[in-house]
Amino acid sequence: MSDRITKVFEHDDFAIWHVPQANGYVYEAAGIAVDADSYADCPFESTYDDALNAACELYDVEVGSLSTPLPVVYSNALFKVYQTPAGGYIHVACDDDAETPTDQNVQAHPGEVYKRKEDAVIAAFEKDLARRKPGSAHQEQKRAPRDCPGNIGLRCASPTWAAFLEVAKQLDNPPPDDLHASRAARDGV
Repeated sequence: MSDRITKVFEHDDFAIWHVPQANGYVYEAAGIAVDADSYADCPFESTYDDALNAACELYDVEVGSLSTPLPVVYSNALFKVYQTPAGGYIHVACDDDAETPTDQNVQAHPGEVYKRKEDAVIAAFEKDLARRKPGSAHQEQKRAPRDCPGNIGLRCASPTWAAFLEVAKQLDNPPPDDLHASRAARDGV
């Protein structure tokens, strides 16, 4: 665990900071930086929700008015990358049942927060590849292989590939009958 104090929420009137060395959260007026030397002078709460409620009460802000979906900075069919209020980046798989990240629930996100958008995108691709790896629990449950159209006895690596082959057939531009063998011959395997 890092001993770095990080801003986890920012509002027009106040900000909330996570203080790992104190195992809790502090809040302070907007524009005031909190660091290892000054966090002891700030109001302290043991949970993020307690800090949010206390700050809202102190600065006369309604808690319900604060929830805003995080901005999507990268998206594809597999996952989305969101920017957090503190300037970090998180990723969420599109087929996960997780709720959309907001400025209020971002601290409950189970994954890592990345400093750069590119790092979050790479991590999301790596996580998706690991989920697709043969023998993984996710692969067995959600991505069971399907018969590849036109390739009797062969299995497609993903439902997306099977759908692509179906569309290619409908467009009268089918892939070769033995696509896997033609790739192996092309690649000299």
